[in-house]
Amino acid sequence: MCPLNKEHRKIISSSDFVIIPVLQGYAEESCLSRESVSLITTNICAKALEDNVLTFRSQCGGKCPLLLGLNTQKELADLTAVVKKLVLMNKFRIHSFRLKYCEMDAIPLQLLWHFHCTDLVMFTSYIYHNANRKEVIDRIKCSLVELLCSLSGVAACDAEGVSSGTNEHMMDVDEIITVGDNENNKFNSVILDGMRDSDEDGLLQLKQVIASDLVSFLLSVAQVPGPSTAGIKSCAKNCDDILENVIDRAMDNILAASLNLTSEVKVPRDHKNYLSLLLNVSTLSADLLEPFLTSHLVITLTYKPHVDVYGAVSKQDNWTYKKSPAILTSIIGSSNTCWDSTLAI
Repeated sequence: MCPLNKEHRKIISSSDFVIIPVLQGYAEESCLSRESVSLITTNICAKALEDNVLTFRSQCGGKCPLLLGLNTQKELADLTAVVKKLVLMNKFRIHSFRLKYCEMDAIPLQLLWHFHCTDLVMFTSYIYHNANRKEVIDRIKCSLVELLCSLSGVAACDAEGVSSGTNEHMMDVDEIITVGDNENNKFNSVILDGMRDSDEDGLLQLKQVIASDLVSFLLSVAQVPGPSTAGIKSCAKNCDDILENVIDRAMDNILAASLNLTSEVKVPRDHKNYLSLLLNVSTLSADLLEPFLTSHLVITLTYKPHVDVYGAVSKQDNWTYKKSPAILTSIIGSSNTCWDSTLAI
């Protein structure tokens, strides 16, 4: 195993994705052993990615951005393509990289989604290995709440996160949890190829894909059927806790904006609420969707708007389904989709 020389250390300290051609060069490297190349490429990639995550935060005033800039998105797509090539050539230590990746703080939600849908690091693996790090789990929750609210044209209010659960049985969850092959990598490229930073339709479409992928995956893992190992049960509980907290907070924001009339709800053009997106996910069965959709209907029907007596009397004519905000009727409509009409009667 060869040590890293000064040139390699200089490359690793790079703060942007100029390492892509360097990694491509190592893919064709024949002078070094595969073991040496895999050590170098793994360290280069992990360090560059960590530096970029820190850069993303500094550019956003210390906050974790929801979406990356378009140039960064395309560079990230190029980077993961090279990494996958190196993995196939046995010139990249994917397991070591996953461990380094899971130790990174404040990874933007889109980056977590991207590595998940390219099958390099599962979203649930990052959650599982950080289950005891409350600040990391809370950041994921806040990002998901912001994403779901933005699809409804609502600004998410900061709220305190709940406990993220425990992680008592460490193991490689990537090997024990699979929910089908990811086919989103190709779709992601299609979106990016025709998108500009100012392209609101493209950004909305990207948000919809990220929301659909991550929420459906959390839902699938949280409801693992049959006998399971301790690791799978722990991971399922973590995902269920995150999903429950995110949905409660997102719905509270959406319902507050819709019913309390404290702010204008600007529903995006070509809007699709996140429930309607899930209805088109082929891996989600009716058995999984029905209780999830029903919980949204229960939350909606039991929500208590903040209104005084005068407001209740003066505005009661507007409190009808027909006059309800579009986002509210959209959620109610999606919540009823999986119901058996005979059971409803």
